[in-house]
Amino acid sequence: MSLSSSPILLSLATRVLKTVVHSTGPVLNVDRNPLLAWILKRTFYAQFCGGENKREVSQCIEELHKVGYSGIVLEYAMEVLSDGTNLSQEDIARDITAWKKGLLDTVSMVNRGDFIAFKYVCP
Repeated sequence: MSLSSSPILLSLATRVLKTVVHSTGPVLNVDRNPLLAWILKRTFYAQFCGGENKREVSQCIEELHKVGYSGIVLEYAMEVLSDGTNLSQEDIARDITAWKKGLLDTVSMVNRGDFIAFKYVCP
């Protein structure tokens, strides 16, 4: 977390992520490069996310309970690396629909004593 709060490193990481997100080539495109996908999932993603689906999130919650945590906070955060200037109303509506589905799926995973948080930044 200390590293991610450095303005220089945050700026660099943001530029790298934008390059990866918008890449169509076979090396920097996460969907086309299984090694890059594996690295990102086990580093950046693992630091900030409990999982990609209900099974992975439930397993993460179970592991946290085993080591003594209670009152887990689940959050569905849809990140968009765009300034919003090139998005059509259809793009925005599609993003909102995806965010709503993700949030409702997250709410379905909350157990007694847990918490739900949500975030959505309009483009």
